Amino acid sequence: MRYLDLPSYDYLLESYHYDPVSGEITWKVPHGRWDSLPPGRKATSIGRKCKVLKIDGKLYAASRIAWLMGHGKDPGEYEVKHINGKWQDLSLKNLALSQRLR
Repeated sequence: MRYLDLPSYDYLLESYHYDPVSGEITWKVPHGRWDSLPPGRKATSIGRKCKVLKIDGKLYAASRIAWLMGHGKDPGEYEVKHINGKWQDLSLKNLALSQRLR
């Protein structure tokens, strides 16, 4: 499985706020149809197996976005694992890189 290329770090920092302690990713800018939704709202939603973030019409695993925003580096071909096994927990201390199983 090949991961989608993530949006740029700068773009993410302009549009979203990531709290490394709580793991919440929220909007920094108005969004939605006609920019009717105010900043501060949660940006993630629940996918089938993980939290996801929709950016420019593409769905990204929120754990990968959290890793990039927390560390400033794209996880690339590595898989982002949840140390405590709870995929809802996006806190930085709960995320770790591991080699992807082939």
